[in-house]
Amino acid sequence: ARAVAERIRNAIASARLQVDGKWLSVTASLGGVTVVGAQEPGSVVTRADAALYSAKHSGRNRVSWSLT
Repeated sequence: ARAVAERIRNAIASARLQVDGKWLSVTASLGGVTVVGAQEPGSVVTRADAALYSAKHSGRNRVSWSLT
């Protein structure tokens, strides 16, 4: 799943958008989790949210992953 997230991030970063005659570059920060065994959905969402903010605070345009 992390490899898929990296491919998505790269695809977004390599795309260019034209808005009002100007070319724009867009980047994305993504966060994900590895779920092992039964875990509470709220806990998984909290970990994914923390991974997303870690990616943003680490310089943006990144994938951050929570393994535990």
